[in-house]
Amino acid sequence: MDANGGTVPAEASTPPSASGASGGADPTAEASNGSAAALLTSVQLDRDQLRSAAQLSEAELKGLEDFGLLSSSDDTTYDENDLVVARSAKRFFDFGVEPRHLRMYKQFAEREAAFFEQIVAPGARRRDPAAHDQALQSVNELATLSRQLKEAALRSSLRELL
Repeated sequence: MDANGGTVPAEASTPPSASGASGGADPTAEASNGSAAALLTSVQLDRDQLRSAAQLSEAELKGLEDFGLLSSSDDTTYDENDLVVARSAKRFFDFGVEPRHLRMYKQFAEREAAFFEQIVAPGARRRDPAAHDQALQSVNELATLSRQLKEAALRSSLRELL
């Protein structure tokens, strides 16, 4: 059910990329059509629905809220990105990781978003719709490049371990 009492479509309640082999969705990849609306998701969950969909205990969800990975307001509506965060966190919890250890991902994402903003802000602030679309396309490309760079750097760092 969505926040308005309607039913969430099955494909929206279980995003394919949220349970895929990569371990998480790339919301920016779904925005490749160039529209800002593509960054919005169709998933609308309340707190209990999110907890259930991600199979989190109340304590686990509270921990994610306490460390800023998810909003903590009682009237918050959660989207697909929140569901990916919750499901990914659950998988980390299965490895014995605690919510406080996941805070670094939120901090890194915020710093990376600020970095991307510095790069695309001049175009994004122009009134020209084409410039705005170009800024969105640039953000999508930057996110892809960032993901590739992080994955390669992580594999290189773990090479000795494995």
